[in-house]
Amino acid sequence: MQKIQNPELNQRGLGRAMHWAEILKDVELDVIYTTDYERTSMTAAPTAVKKELDVKYYEPQNVNIEQFKTDNLGKKNPCCWP
Repeated sequence: MQKIQNPELNQRGLGRAMHWAEILKDVELDVIYTTDYERTSMTAAPTAVKKELDVKYYEPQNVNIEQFKTDNLGKKNPCCWP
């Protein structure tokens, strides 16, 4: 079984993550979802900090889309980083 690589964002990726936080600054969000991969959680982090939101982690292979829709019904723009 091969170990899955889990690299962090490089400087360009960190810059893009900060850019996304700026783009989303005026968008109302109730929740931010991300996988536990370093790159995706590091991408979500600046937006979460700027919005003062906790990040919710999920495993993509285990997502029950109907439950996800029910859990987020009425929330403002749930934001996901896969």
